[in-house]
Amino acid sequence: MKDAIESYFSTKGTRLKPRTVANYRPSADRFLEWATIAGVRLADDLRPHHLGAFVEWLCAQHAKAPRKGGKRGEQAATGRSWTPGGINNRLRAIKAVLNKLRKMGRLPHITGDAISDTIELVKTEKPRPAFLRQSEIKGLLRAALRHDEATFEMTRAEKGVGQKGQTPKYPPVAPFVAFMLLTGCRAEEALSLLWSDIDLDAKDATGKVAGAIHVPAHIVKTGQARTIDLSVCPALRRILCAIKLKAAGEPFVFGGATPWTRETIDDGRERLIETFGAPPFTWSQRSDGPTGEKPPVRATCGTYLTNAPGIYGAASAFLAAKRLGHSVTIAERHYAGVIHGLPKTAKTLEAAMEVTKELAEIEARICGKERKEEAAKTATAG
Repeated sequence: MKDAIESYFSTKGTRLKPRTVANYRPSADRFLEWATIAGVRLADDLRPHHLGAFVEWLCAQHAKAPRKGGKRGEQAATGRSWTPGGINNRLRAIKAVLNKLRKMGRLPHITGDAISDTIELVKTEKPRPAFLRQSEIKGLLRAALRHDEATFEMTRAEKGVGQKGQTPKYPPVAPFVAFMLLTGCRAEEALSLLWSDIDLDAKDATGKVAGAIHVPAHIVKTGQARTIDLSVCPALRRILCAIKLKAAGEPFVFGGATPWTRETIDDGRERLIETFGAPPFTWSQRSDGPTGEKPPVRATCGTYLTNAPGIYGAASAFLAAKRLGHSVTIAERHYAGVIHGLPKTAKTLEAAMEVTKELAEIEARICGKERKEEAAKTATAG
């Protein structure tokens, strides 16, 4: 059984993206754990009735969380059951794995009907979609600014020249947070973006320079390329211009010569929440873990685009879906009508989110000390 599962992840024909592997691997490991307990040693031993037994076993398991004081990646049982959404995420993953193995001829006694009939998703409630409120967005950006200000007390190099507190302690995460909030990109898309994918001189429908991001198909989950117009978030264009001036010709928008890894941004997210006081959030995927749903910044972007009457008007659901790269149905189901009272005078995302001051500070930090006074004036005017 273990060899069959490994063949799913190793076979080139599966064409799995790294994030898909990261999402599916824990579910596959749980299936192997159950198979060992149930005595299903060989793939040939697996029968339809086993699948129902696996579902019952999985639903009875407790969620796990990082072990306090343990090694990196080490987890321990929390004593809490998974939420229905968390269980369904795992069931969807194992259904995908088993269906692929069936098509590869590795499961001779399992049919597609057996998988769909026995691995049924559990019923879930449909709570109000989670997103970050204006005060929470402001708190997130403020936390990111504090994070990027953190320095080592004194490094060896600083000691040699009589200076201290000049070396940043962490990679600067505030520009990445701003990018995610204002584009609605998936995290993997943002990490893979090259400067060649961004046209900072692109014009909008009126002929005004606005900037645009051309997200190539090969980095998109759905395989569908799209263009993100920056006319609705001019603050992001200014931030990207500032980053590019410092890039020194290096190809990746985030990372320079080599892209940041998923671990880099996930570590940054944990620091923002645990150390710098940011509200709980995720980058682009909804969290259905034992502690409940955490608002994704991607969904937050979609929520404000869809509900701010001054940005896209009557076409908001369609244009928000086109920008984020998903169907209009998703925009209508998860974003439309979720937030009310956004002013018609808010013509940009930063105005609708009420974070013009914070974004000006992020731009100033990138540009250096010479721009801080200008940013302060912008903040005062905002």
